[in-house]
Amino acid sequence: RPEDIRSIVLKALGSKANRYKVEVSTQILKEASVSAVIRFSWQNPQTGVRERGVFKVLKPHIPAYFSEDMDYLQGLAEHFGDRHHTYGFPAHLIPDTFKKVRRLLRHEVNFRREQKTLLEAATLYRSYPAVRIPRVIQPLCTNTITALTEERGIKVTNAVLRLSAGPRRKVAEQLVEALIAVPLLSSSANAVFHGDPHAGNLLYNSRSGELVILDWALRERLDREQRRHLALLFLMVTLR
Repeated sequence: RPEDIRSIVLKALGSKANRYKVEVSTQILKEASVSAVIRFSWQNPQTGVRERGVFKVLKPHIPAYFSEDMDYLQGLAEHFGDRHHTYGFPAHLIPDTFKKVRRLLRHEVNFRREQKTLLEAATLYRSYPAVRIPRVIQPLCTNTITALTEERGIKVTNAVLRLSAGPRRKVAEQLVEALIAVPLLSSSANAVFHGDPHAGNLLYNSRSGELVILDWALRERLDREQRRHLALLFLMVTLR
C-alpha cells in the first residue's frame, strides 16, 4: 500500500527527510516484482531549488520472504536435476538455469549495486545526447531505497505507434545504438550493458527525441574479447 512505501522511505531517510525537506507522494507511481516507485520532491542544497524525483523502494515483504524463496528455488533445482532423465535434459541444465535465476534475483534486491551501475551508465552515455540515464540523488539513497531524477516520456512501444515510418525507424536506430552499439564499442576493459531491456524500462520523450533507459538492476559486463567475438558474429550474420 502507498502508506507502507511512504513509511519505509521516511524511516530509511531518518533526519534527512527534514534536512532536505522531502515530501513523498501519497500514490504509488509504478510497481515491479521486488520494488515500488513513488514520486517525491526535495530541497536541493546545492541549487536552493525544490526538485522532483522518484524513490525506487524495496517492498516490505521482500526481506522477510526472499531467503525462503531462494530455498524453494534450490529445492526445485535439485528435484528436477535428480529426474533429468524423465525430462530428457542433461543433468546440469536445469540446476544451472535455477542457479542463474537465483543470482539475478539477488541482483534485483541489491540496491547499492544498482546505484553504482547507474553512475557508471551515466558516464558511459554522457556523450550521447539522444540517451538519458536517470541521475542518482545520492544524499537520499540507502540500502533499501534509490532516489532518482524523475524522467519524462512514455513506454517506447506506445510512443512509436504515433509516429510515421521515418521517425519510427529513427527510434529503432536509437535503441540499437544505445543498447548494443554503445556497450559493444566501449573503450572500457569490461563494458557494462543493460540486462533487462524490455519496453517497460525504455521511455521515449517525443519532445526532446531522447530515449530514457530505466532499471539497471540486471546489468552485466562483457570484456573486450567477448565483444570482439560478438562483433564478428553480427558481421557474419549480416553477410550470411
